[in-house]
Amino acid sequence: MIKNYKEKYAKFIISGGVSTIIDFVIYTLLTSIIAITPSKAISISCSSLLAFVLNKNWVFSNSNANKKTILFRYYIVFFINLLVNVSTNGLVYEFTGEKIFSFFIATIVASIVNFSLQSKWVFK
Repeated sequence: MIKNYKEKYAKFIISGGVSTIIDFVIYTLLTSIIAITPSKAISISCSSLLAFVLNKNWVFSNSNANKKTILFRYYIVFFINLLVNVSTNGLVYEFTGEKIFSFFIATIVASIVNFSLQSKWVFK
């Protein structure tokens, strides 16, 4: 069981890394033309589509749940993740004034919440 958990977590990190690259590129481009909060909301929304496909088909591929149930649960978790990510990003930016640092702190905090909810509820 521990080995399976570690394997899923490793795959989740890879999946998340790829999604984070997409998130970061979109975020960086958007913050040069619009405010930081909508930039983060748009970038994380776009990258979540890729993350869903990777998580469903590769990370948690042994899920027996109905596809509609998985998608519904995924997007509930996505909205929780969106709130955590955007809020953390905004708070850290408010205190530091550093966009890149804020992005990475928000990503780390949201990833912990995201993995916990996806592994225990969405793709259980």
